[in-house]
Amino acid sequence: MTRYGQTGATFQFKTDFVVDGELISPTSAKITVQKNGGEATSVTDVALTMGVDDTSASYNIASTVNNTTLPQEIRFITVKFTYEGAEYVINDIYFLRDSLLVPATKADVRALVSMSTTELPDDNIDLYYAYSQLDADLDGTLGSLITNGSLLIPKIQKAITAKAAFNSCQMIEVMYFQSEQADNTTYKRFSKIDFEALLARLDGIYNDSLIEVGGTDVTLPSLFIVAVGTDVITGQ
Repeated sequence: MTRYGQTGATFQFKTDFVVDGELISPTSAKITVQKNGGEATSVTDVALTMGVDDTSASYNIASTVNNTTLPQEIRFITVKFTYEGAEYVINDIYFLRDSLLVPATKADVRALVSMSTTELPDDNIDLYYAYSQLDADLDGTLGSLITNGSLLIPKIQKAITAKAAFNSCQMIEVMYFQSEQADNTTYKRFSKIDFEALLARLDGIYNDSLIEVGGTDVTLPSLFIVAVGTDVITGQ
């Protein structure tokens, strides 16, 4: 999932060490962070602190590395680790924004689609991406609306929640379709969901809220639609 950090604030980066699909404990690891245009930062080949049996590591990227000049910037992360004499590379990114004021929670998203944490884990919900999408639809005014205490904040909350739910359910729909194609039972619990109707409902909630907040009608795009055709021979 896309990760976001606050401009000028410390960002905690965490990574798992995986080789051939299995978590492993590397003998050493180091991290490098580059700026938006690929420029070097003070975090260059910095050794990660780990225990002998650790299969993951965390590193706090200093606030000075996260100072920006653009409305939204990227930080490119490269982690190199050694395992059984071989070197492996992990590439990752995170985005920096001036504001991470999101008046919605992941629990709000689950409540909107009546799903549990098992069905829709936190890792599958990206509120910051939904925030960015709504901000774009509002021509970059979302941050000021929130910080200025707009009376429209409940509508903003509903719009962000609906957008995040829509994005998550699109992903679930694709995963379910892929599991059906591969005869995998992992996503069978979603077999009774009418995704077309669910996405249409979330589309309506988002669009209605957007109209009330900014007077703009922007329908959510349906990027992925799983359709089951009728067999011309059997009629099924």
